[in-house]
Amino acid sequence: MPAENRYPRRTQESRGGIKIDRTIVRQLIVVALPLTIASTGTLVLQLVDALFLSWYSPDALAAMGPAGLLSWFYTSLFHGMIGYSTALVAQTYGRKEYRRIGTMVWQGMYLGLACSILLLACMPLVTQSFRLMHIEPEILAMQGSYFRILAIGYPINLVGMAINGFYAGRGHTRPVMIVQIISIVINVVLDYALIFGKFGFPRLGVTGAAYGTLIAHGVAFLIAVAYTFRRKWRQEFGMGLMRPAWREIRPYFVFGLPGGVRIFAETLAWTAFTFFVGRVGAVPLATTTVIFRLNTITFFPMLGLAEATKALAGQAKGRRDPDYAEHVMWYGFGISEIWMLLCSVLFVLLPSTLMGFFAPSGAEASLVDFADVSALGVVLLRYVAIYSLMDAANVALAMGLQGAGDTQWPMKWSLVLHASMVGALLVGDFISPNIHAIWTIGTVFTFISASLWIGRIRHGAWRHIEVL
Repeated sequence: MPAENRYPRRTQESRGGIKIDRTIVRQLIVVALPLTIASTGTLVLQLVDALFLSWYSPDALAAMGPAGLLSWFYTSLFHGMIGYSTALVAQTYGRKEYRRIGTMVWQGMYLGLACSILLLACMPLVTQSFRLMHIEPEILAMQGSYFRILAIGYPINLVGMAINGFYAGRGHTRPVMIVQIISIVINVVLDYALIFGKFGFPRLGVTGAAYGTLIAHGVAFLIAVAYTFRRKWRQEFGMGLMRPAWREIRPYFVFGLPGGVRIFAETLAWTAFTFFVGRVGAVPLATTTVIFRLNTITFFPMLGLAEATKALAGQAKGRRDPDYAEHVMWYGFGISEIWMLLCSVLFVLLPSTLMGFFAPSGAEASLVDFADVSALGVVLLRYVAIYSLMDAANVALAMGLQGAGDTQWPMKWSLVLHASMVGALLVGDFISPNIHAIWTIGTVFTFISASLWIGRIRHGAWRHIEVL
């Protein structure tokens, strides 16, 4: 659809004295719904992974949590930088420079390939960080295996992020949803077969979960490539323009890299959070792994809406309409907050039921008693219910600012904030390692972070930033 027809005259209606802009709500829902379905599918997949491994052995569950978080942390800097393709495509699309979009996406793909080669070269050094946790050798071995297998898929993941930006930035998000659903179905089937040794496959446990994820991502990537570079997109958006272009790659470094640094700092702090939990004991580590998986109930569906907020705010900035961009950000935040409130109620009312889904089958010997995990998890879910009340701002508003081109100020304050969080964790660990002190620190810093993004949007300095 031509760009000029995608933004009809905005209409508002009053609901109890509150004016609701139906145009923005409708656009957010149309763009976000496929992305939310895809994100929810990823949520289901992660919960299934955790369920399968908890049924296989609580030790396997304790191993998967830190290994998966470290893998995300290890790539988070480049995920943030290359994921900025969504904002760049959105602003280019808003300016109606359609043939420039293909060149922009290709630069992101080149960066993704180069960054993945660097990550793979440094991987042997990173695997040594697991030893800092001083955990049982059996769990340590499983963590290393899971991490190394996931790392093979880094080129697929990073290059694929640039391709996803081609669709999300234009608001054409249905292909992303379809490819993601295919990947999820393949992953669930392979996880079941490879973890438990079904359908003639060997019984591989944690290693099987990693292989299932790797194969599923590879199939999805091939499908996305085949669809993206068909003739229609080559002609309309220049997807055949493969030449390197410094003019188009520069914004990835100037605006995308600071966004990546912000995500890196945040992930580093929460990875440190998990490592400090591991130092308390195996039961708190396994419990925190389960809690983080349950927390994805709130987080992953919100990612689709946040990505839509980033895309629509970016398109508005490309059209030089910062007022519309600000409205998009506040509406994205408001819709996300409604979802977070519902999830917080769920965590408070049904903690035992939620923890019960992860009870092991008893087929494998374990160093961890799941009864202890469940009892602690009921308490820790209250922390999640509290910090979820403000976590919508940390996702929706931060992503909206990215789309508008405001990445350097958030990077600076994120570094300060999360360095302070790690410092607080260090002090707490030095005084007396305690699981409740660790979770209290995480909750407090979640509220502080959310306050920063709210204040930044209200200040308005982002309105004057030029990306292209």
